[in-house]
Amino acid sequence: MATAPAPAPGGAGAPARAHEKGKHDPDADHERARAAVERGEALPLDRILAAVRPHIDGEIVETGFEREHGVWTYEIKYIDRAGRMREIHVDARTAEILEHEDEP
Repeated sequence: MATAPAPAPGGAGAPARAHEKGKHDPDADHERARAAVERGEALPLDRILAAVRPHIDGEIVETGFEREHGVWTYEIKYIDRAGRMREIHVDARTAEILEHEDEP
């Protein structure tokens, strides 16, 4: 008699769980960003994207929000026109680009 496979962890109906170390958790980023915006510590993502869009020559594929050296930053990953994965780090309070790098 065959049995149905068990549902995958984190699948539909599974309880929420803390994300694993080293894994990106977009929901946690969203909550941190929302709280920082409400406290006046960060600009909303749409304003950040409007400010940096002229410096991005490609398609945005991922955004993140984290604290680096005591500063809230948005990480924006994109694929440039040559097909390379690029990443910029943007000061969340000022929209200043802090770093622009190629991804390995």
